[in-house]
Amino acid sequence: MAAKLPLKGQTAFVTAGADGIGTASAAALLRDGATVLLMGRRRDALEHSRQQLRAQIPDANVHICAGDAGRAGDMQAALKQAWWLQSRLDIVVPTLSSAGTRPLLTHDEASLRNALELHVVSAFTAIRLAAPWMARQGGGSIVCIASDTARADFKRLSAHCAASACLDGLVRAAAEELSSAGIRVNAVRADLTQANTTVPTFGASAIRMPLGRPDTPEDIATAVRYLAGPESARVTGQSLAVDGVRALRQRPEPGGAARRLHGETARSGLDNAQLISSR
Repeated sequence: MAAKLPLKGQTAFVTAGADGIGTASAAALLRDGATVLLMGRRRDALEHSRQQLRAQIPDANVHICAGDAGRAGDMQAALKQAWWLQSRLDIVVPTLSSAGTRPLLTHDEASLRNALELHVVSAFTAIRLAAPWMARQGGGSIVCIASDTARADFKRLSAHCAASACLDGLVRAAAEELSSAGIRVNAVRADLTQANTTVPTFGASAIRMPLGRPDTPEDIATAVRYLAGPESARVTGQSLAVDGVRALRQRPEPGGAARRLHGETARSGLDNAQLISSR
């Protein structure tokens, strides 16, 4: 007897789908029968991800759309393409994010706005534009990728912490407003996720985890799949932490990366202020 596929007949849309959490989330959804549209800026990278997914999941129904998830016009075009795959849109996973380190006193309004654009405005745009498509069929599930920085203190990540907290609030407010349309809105709060760029950046602290290893994109994708599917039908407005209990323990220390990027100004507090004012 063929295994039951709980997402069979559903359409999912995943941004930043060319690698990392985006590709892993797509794989988790595809394995359970969803048709998936991947969005990203580079068509060649998306095509590479599509081929990888088809190699892993031979019957994967995966499509691609090149565009900038931070632009409303590109987002609307991609959502329309996703809808027309099966005349429905069930799952949206906005995964656009970044966590570059920078001392607070070296930030300016432009760098803060950039963090807000990347984390909050992109998710807001996805939610705002996806909701009308989902409402056509009586509901759906939106799963944002958030960060533990929303609720924990991290040195040299002030803009990222602020943006993450904003995204946390957006998820709760959107869940309340869209519930009458049958649309659930949740987030997965990820910690430092293992990738070629993250382990060197955070050095030895990246592997000093309470459960013995950093998170992988697949760890996050498992939570995305849960929040996207029927198993979480009564869950909305939540931010599910997938962090190996790091929120209760030691934070990663990105000091080395900050020093490489910002030189002597990679300090915090009054020491940094005194260094800057003395120049």
